[in-house]
Amino acid sequence: MKVWVAGIIFLFSCAGLAVGANLLVEHAAIIAEGLGVSQRVISITMVAVGTSIPELATSVIAALKKETEIAVGNIIGSNIMNILSVLGFTSVLGNINVDQAISHFDIPVMLGVTLLLLLIMVPAKRSKIVRWEGALMIVVYLLYIYMIF
Repeated sequence: MKVWVAGIIFLFSCAGLAVGANLLVEHAAIIAEGLGVSQRVISITMVAVGTSIPELATSVIAALKKETEIAVGNIIGSNIMNILSVLGFTSVLGNINVDQAISHFDIPVMLGVTLLLLLIMVPAKRSKIVRWEGALMIVVYLLYIYMIF
């Protein structure tokens, strides 16, 4: 592919991403109002799942190809990027008001899940996450979703 074609595709992709992100935020708020659900719950469920699908697909493909470092690195890197960079850039542009439910429930749950992941991964001799641990993580996520509703 020629460089100028790649550049045009890149520019259109960036524009599409910006428009898509705007549509996602606007319509997530509309859906939340229509269902009588808080924007917090919609963002934690629908928006988070929707924006995490690329990481899920990448990690599943990497795991199937036995490229486990890519799978784990993708998830950890994505979370670090979201928490530090995305939140950092957003707060530089304007103050971010944090709902009490987020600071009193969601952030402690996030820290607890991070601790759970650390405990699962600490036995360095084993150096893997086995099926039952993966199932445990899915159950914890489903329990969290149940609790926020």
